[in-house]
Amino acid sequence: MGRKKIPKISREEINRISGEKQDRILKYMRETGPLTIQAAAKALALTHSDARNQFGNLRTKNVIDCVGRCREGYLYTVHREDVKTYREQREELQAGEAIWPETIEKFRKCIAPGDVYYYRDEEGSRRRTKVADTRYPHICLFDNGQTYSWADVVRCSRKGVHTLGEWPR
Repeated sequence: MGRKKIPKISREEINRISGEKQDRILKYMRETGPLTIQAAAKALALTHSDARNQFGNLRTKNVIDCVGRCREGYLYTVHREDVKTYREQREELQAGEAIWPETIEKFRKCIAPGDVYYYRDEEGSRRRTKVADTRYPHICLFDNGQTYSWADVVRCSRKGVHTLGEWPR
């Protein structure tokens, strides 16, 4: 047996109610600015699943955009042409983090035996090791007997706390 068909009258009623909820969300969003699904559901007395469904419909219609992420969830705002979406922001950030062959060549000239890096040992504790040999084209040897790719060594040479072999997700 197939799914039970919804009568045309009730389908129109569902679409009307859904449209009203979307209008309420848009009006509230224009008044308050960027907000999360959770905040909209609380302010407009909607269930979380209903608010999430309406936000999904508004995103499909390209009326709102996800512009960031916060502790309560993703931030949404009314669509404007000059605002970058969350996906575009992430792509730009990842493009800046890419390790190109030219970058590897530049760092290979700077990295010398004796430079200190950190790695995780078998127990999971963070230990320090030193560069032992930089002559090989694709790998860098360390005094703990491990080898790491030049891309990993370059990533750990950048600002911030990095551990060899632990790539960001």
